[in-house]
Amino acid sequence: MPAAHWQLPCFPWLDSIEDLNGDMHMDRIDPLFTATATAVGGRNGHAESNDGLVKANLSVPKAMGGPGKPGTATPEHLLRC
Repeated sequence: MPAAHWQLPCFPWLDSIEDLNGDMHMDRIDPLFTATATAVGGRNGHAESNDGLVKANLSVPKAMGGPGKPGTATPEHLLRC
């Protein structure tokens, strides 16, 4: 199974400007930092940041019909953090 690879820019804030018609327009802000991570095996696999600081073995919980392996996380755990 091919690895999934995500690259997410981290913005400290986003500015918006309201024009005379009340429409909102976003200003372009250059990212200060970009984080990269790779996931292999989907929901029953492994995810890791390219710098190795974040690592997680993933498993679908038994309550959702998965193997529910001990000591593993779900993508939902990672998003909640």
